[in-house]
Amino acid sequence: MRLVSRSLLRRFSAATGPAALLPWAAGALVLLARLWRLTEAPLPDYDSARNWLTIQALANGQWTDLFRHASPTYYLLHLPLADWLAADFHRGQVLNALLSAGAAVLLARLVGRRAALPPLDTALLTLLIGLGTNATFSGRDFAITSPALLISVGVLWFYEHRLRCLSWRALLGATALLAIGLTINYKLVLLLPVAALLEWRHRPDGVLTVRRALWLGAVLLAPFVVYMSVAVAVGLPWWRLPATWVGIVLPRTANAAGRGGTVSPDLGFYLLYLLRFESPLLLIGLLSGPWLIRTAHRRGAPLEHLLRLSWWLSASLLALLTFFIKAPRGLSFAYGPLMALGALAIWQVCGPDRRGIARALLGLALVGQVAGLWLHLWRFYPPLPLGQTPPYQQVATYLWAHGARHVPTTAGLALAPYATPLGIRVEASTTPAALVEALAQGTAADSFLLLDGHRYALALNRLNPDSSGATVLRFREPSWCCPLLWLEHAEYTGRSFNQTLQACREQQTEAAELRLVVRRR
Repeated sequence: MRLVSRSLLRRFSAATGPAALLPWAAGALVLLARLWRLTEAPLPDYDSARNWLTIQALANGQWTDLFRHASPTYYLLHLPLADWLAADFHRGQVLNALLSAGAAVLLARLVGRRAALPPLDTALLTLLIGLGTNATFSGRDFAITSPALLISVGVLWFYEHRLRCLSWRALLGATALLAIGLTINYKLVLLLPVAALLEWRHRPDGVLTVRRALWLGAVLLAPFVVYMSVAVAVGLPWWRLPATWVGIVLPRTANAAGRGGTVSPDLGFYLLYLLRFESPLLLIGLLSGPWLIRTAHRRGAPLEHLLRLSWWLSASLLALLTFFIKAPRGLSFAYGPLMALGALAIWQVCGPDRRGIARALLGLALVGQVAGLWLHLWRFYPPLPLGQTPPYQQVATYLWAHGARHVPTTAGLALAPYATPLGIRVEASTTPAALVEALAQGTAADSFLLLDGHRYALALNRLNPDSSGATVLRFREPSWCCPLLWLEHAEYTGRSFNQTLQACREQQTEAAELRLVVRRR
């Protein structure tokens, strides 16, 4: 009995000692990187601001946008927090950052367990995964990517267990979690072809039978059946959710930037992005994946199934997304697995006898990542002068003081979270006709127009009226010059990688300017 007690005590001490806290400390650093000067900046994209407005509308009983982006679960999960988010929209960004940082910690712990990594190496892997350029940028918004990323890591946990232990329950758990995720982020549907391919490869293990496949299909469809009932209950057509999916895949008309359809073959976009903005470890992981899998298979290592799943997931996503409209967030589910593969390749090449060399190489890669974050992200969020409030907050305060209760903007909604609590309605126009119509609304006090730099990232340069009246406020908003923001909007504009960065360089001066003008009626 004493021996058992001592053994348990040693295990507990090892799990709770200072070294075991290193991965969690790394997770805290990842979170801090996402929160850097977050409260001094507006919401970084249109969707983030629109999500905040949608949650506020749902809280007031307006259900029209419940199925926006085919993400009803995302909105309903935030609905109980509507008042808390209304008081300060940055709280939603902090929550978003917690989810994305948690996904990095969980993925690193999974890899660390299967590879038997010491806590220091698991912490290093956590930093490498969490401090990726896209991971940090998307971890600062208020959108569907971060919760979907956490769900994708959960699916990876379940599915790795299914492959390793031939577990039907794990496969069922992965499917249930994916079914929920599909009502948060429709891009998780890209995991289904990967799973189908792996199930076909593993069909001799007998885990998936025809009867069980029907059960899995029912589980995947269950949330959609539920939301059809929810739609009827709130007065919407029962077919609203499937119709939203069809509209996403097969848009009927071109958007305001002129981009129509979703098919856009371009092999270079993601490869150029990885070379320009992300760590070389991602490409190392992509290229070395098959070698790592073969090596683990020969040795009978328990890591084999995780390696195979990670590589097939990443390579398949890259191949599939090559044919569709592009944005770096499209590969969000692949960045973490690719980083893990790259780090494992370094550890494998160096071997256990040269672990110090491996740590030095990975530490050098980490330094490069942090430098990339400064170059591509943080420098576009400079500190505000002492005592000065953010530009959009100053605009909202000015409008309220001058009696305005409705203000049109050129494409951007970044003003809305500041203005809506003051009773000011912000209307984003994406076409000249819509802008003219918006300017004609309201009272005599509602004669303001906000010229927002977001329109340049959206390729809506024509929303730049020359006779716009007298400028009453003028600010610099460098966050609209961030190249990552422009690349994320390439999905909307249909521009190639080089075209997007060229437009960003040419229009940085205009994009950084925020002007509030008053027009004579």
